[in-house]
Amino acid sequence: DVADPNPSNNSVYAVSNVRANGGDQELLSFIAPSRVPINSDQVLIVDIINNGPAESANGLVTVEGVSSRGDNVQFSDTFFDLQNGEQQSISFPWTTPSAPTTFRWTAIVTGNDGDTNQGNNGATAITRVRR
Repeated sequence: DVADPNPSNNSVYAVSNVRANGGDQELLSFIAPSRVPINSDQVLIVDIINNGPAESANGLVTVEGVSSRGDNVQFSDTFFDLQNGEQQSISFPWTTPSAPTTFRWTAIVTGNDGDTNQGNNGATAITRVRR
């Protein structure tokens, strides 16, 4: 047997980056009416897609509206088994308030298994409620 002349260099150190399993869930479009009358029924629509590489994706779509009068409106819905390349449209019915105001909406899609591109997960819109 021969003794190691430098035992301080007998170890290995490795770094590995781990990616989320999910892939890229994208918010394709957020449709909110720009001008609406008070006390009227409206619909907000969010279109999402699974851009892969995950074969399927699960997650949550949230929409929040804050009015110039301080009112806060929130909606959410889950999506399940959205296949790679598949799109889904999610609608949120909404009744406008009885007084004029302006809502600033924010829509966000969040994948349960992570997201490789969070830069395409949100959108905003403005709705003016008038008499």
